[in-house]
Amino acid sequence: MIAMGKYPNESLRPAKVRTRNEGAYVSFRSPKDVSKIKVWKVYRSTTYDYKSKPSELIEGTGDFNNLFIFTLDDSATMFVDRKVEPKTSYCYYVFAVDTKGNYHFPSYCVGKVIEDGLPMIDGGEPTFSSEPKPLESTGDYSVSSSERKKLMKLLKQKTDSSEKLDWVESVLNALEARDEQGYWIAVKMGLMEPEAFLMFVDSTDDLVINCETLVHELTHVGSTIQYVIRDKHLRIPDGGVGYIYLVDDHAIGCSLPRSVFYREEILKLLNDRDDFDSEYLGHSGKQDFQSVLNELNAYCRGLRTTLRLIDQVSSDSPSITHRLLKFMFYTQMYLRIARQKNPEDYKLIAQSKPLLLILQKIWDNCEYLVEEASRYELGRDELYDVVNSRKNLSELTKLYELAGLELHGSKPIKDIGKLPEARGLAIVAPR
Repeated sequence: MIAMGKYPNESLRPAKVRTRNEGAYVSFRSPKDVSKIKVWKVYRSTTYDYKSKPSELIEGTGDFNNLFIFTLDDSATMFVDRKVEPKTSYCYYVFAVDTKGNYHFPSYCVGKVIEDGLPMIDGGEPTFSSEPKPLESTGDYSVSSSERKKLMKLLKQKTDSSEKLDWVESVLNALEARDEQGYWIAVKMGLMEPEAFLMFVDSTDDLVINCETLVHELTHVGSTIQYVIRDKHLRIPDGGVGYIYLVDDHAIGCSLPRSVFYREEILKLLNDRDDFDSEYLGHSGKQDFQSVLNELNAYCRGLRTTLRLIDQVSSDSPSITHRLLKFMFYTQMYLRIARQKNPEDYKLIAQSKPLLLILQKIWDNCEYLVEEASRYELGRDELYDVVNSRKNLSELTKLYELAGLELHGSKPIKDIGKLPEARGLAIVAPR
């Protein structure tokens, strides 16, 4: 089992898959710094290990249970594994081996169950005929017909444009048919702010873009004090800042005693700036960490809407994950700047466990949707590898370790609210 050659000087990167019945697959891409690949090596084990060095796995000196090794030719972009036990967790460790025998991590690697359908980028067929595969959804997103009627009545009082009202119906119908969370946001927040609703419904837009924009902007409405979370739920001290976000089927919030540094500091770290960076970090850069998480959460909810309407997206559309990945990257960079250059702000953030629980929940939602998007050809984006690099992901790990906080992002919001660390966390369902 001993292999000659050099190995990555980093710890292992397992792709973990819990099988259902048919098996699993791992989709991967060539390393960017390797000109010629000789073979791919896929190591499958029931041991999940992200701390050991690759040499321990490749040379057989580590402790990896039920280890199997598969060799694929240089043109492979996917490994389909049907010889697995149902409902069992497997970890796949993938390496590209160059002509000199050196091992490299792939630039992109993700594992899924076969039931989800093989990714279109690897030649697979989409898993839907008339609509996409359902997304995981936790919470109550029920909307009554009377609420819809009440919303339309309010909107008719605000505009006499029949064209605009017809387009409102088209947008609402699309959300109701496909995106229960988006429809819930549109109706619930629209009832609170009908003017904002009408502002972001534009019949000159593409239907998918308009649905995504409406959900994104109304998520901001629900993430504002006095809409869902009010003073009686969260008392923000004088000079303090409220961190309030519409996440899943609740608004969750906490407060810090003061503001922290502006997000414009991130711009100084970027060598290649684009218009998006200039807008969010330059023109509107004088906002602190609260605003970074606000946009992160809003783009997350918008991506969910796009994924539920993915069969309506043109095949030549740009990456559907880019804007969300931007704010995931901004979040990581903000935490790095805080840790390295603003220790008092970093300490303040780390001491607020309610805020970290909010961050964990939003981040978990983001990661889930980005991985779901990777099943489609439109889901690939150059920022994926940047956000998922060990260096950038470590910023979150270091923060949680300093705070002494375990990971709770995958839990339902109601369960997060029961944690001892959630003291001071307001959780309110829209009426």
